[in-house]
Amino acid sequence: MRAVRYDAFGGPEVLKPVEIEPLPAPTGRQVKVAVRASSVNPIDMKIRAGSLDVGIRPPAVPGFDAAGEVIETGPDVADFAVGDRVFYAADFNSPSGTHADEHLVDERVIWHMPEGLSFVEAAALPLAGGTAWDALSCLYPVRDGDAVLIHGGTGGVGALAVQIALARGAKVFATCHSSMTGHLREIGVRRVIAYDSEEFVRAVEELCPEGVDVVYDTVGRGLLEKSIPAVGDFGTMISIAPPTGNLDRAYRKNLTVKFQFSLRERRKLKGLADLVEAGKFRPHIHRVFALGEISDAHALLAGRNHVFGKLAIDHTL
Repeated sequence: MRAVRYDAFGGPEVLKPVEIEPLPAPTGRQVKVAVRASSVNPIDMKIRAGSLDVGIRPPAVPGFDAAGEVIETGPDVADFAVGDRVFYAADFNSPSGTHADEHLVDERVIWHMPEGLSFVEAAALPLAGGTAWDALSCLYPVRDGDAVLIHGGTGGVGALAVQIALARGAKVFATCHSSMTGHLREIGVRRVIAYDSEEFVRAVEELCPEGVDVVYDTVGRGLLEKSIPAVGDFGTMISIAPPTGNLDRAYRKNLTVKFQFSLRERRKLKGLADLVEAGKFRPHIHRVFALGEISDAHALLAGRNHVFGKLAIDHTL
């Protein structure tokens, strides 16, 4: 079957289209999925480059996100049948990823595709959408009227977090590059802040002098420390990036600071599907690539380019 594989750590050029042996029959609660679409995430690039060690060693097929059709089920599968359209994020430490024609996955971490989404759109949701869902549903359950500041509002996670916050009735502030501000204004962000030409703390203070209720940092680079003045007393700060900087001022404001590592769970896929089917949420696809063009997708995401939403892989091309 077709796949993309890297036989050594390195840049995007190590990703090569190959033919590999068909997968074995599913066992236990596994299902075999004919992958119709997948997508690219920053973690894919870090693992491929060897800069993030999750236990994967070349040769390996990359990819975590997938959407497709169940074509075979293990003997203990209870919730899915052949022909079901599903979407999910794969295991973080498996060398057999989703950038292939077929994939084996445990039924406990997959869910039915939302009605009205294409395979390409559904494949853009699981990892980034699940991460955003965890932050704004579990770590800080956003409520109607909350003031929320999202750093990286046009990125893979950030663009979905913006939509989740808006769907909950929050007043959303979001940072992005000046070339991307129009995208966020179109979907209803209260104040779009161009980080390359504005000071975000001052911009927040103009409309929310008491400070926001929660900051969600999807970027890193010391933004959590810089965000402390923008948060109200007893507020919350969440980051998907490792901790950096001096957070002493957060202590003096009684802030709650949380760091996030997203786990694969069915419940968050169900939550995302519910929002999609309610018409409150839809992933934005910046560009679609064929399976054999994944190296180009990695190069685009790694370069100094401004991407709104996700880069998707259409396996039918």
